[in-house]
Amino acid sequence: MIEKTGYKEPPSLRCRMKEHLSCEYNLSRKQVEAMVEIGCNDIKKNLRKIAACVEDNRSALDYEVLRKAAHSLKGVLLNLGLKVEAETAQKIEDAAQNGEKVDLVEKILALENEL
Repeated sequence: MIEKTGYKEPPSLRCRMKEHLSCEYNLSRKQVEAMVEIGCNDIKKNLRKIAACVEDNRSALDYEVLRKAAHSLKGVLLNLGLKVEAETAQKIEDAAQNGEKVDLVEKILALENEL
């Protein structure tokens, strides 16, 4: 017999996006689905920019390109109600703005696996 632990998996990113869009905006189910797809595509586009920046410039990181990509990613995440993930993007943006080492890139890139 399996013992119930009461542990519940957190909702997926897509579920969280749908919930946010449904609650915050007066959208039909079809509109919510379309917005989630558009949002996921925008997230992936910005994640590719961040990954390319980090991979292509390991020795001389282009902080301005990284900052812009993190800023764009943050905006998409906030529009979709993903505040925690947007905070990570904000930290990357701030570090890039200050020319500091960015330790959070791996964490933000892991988002793609959750989409």
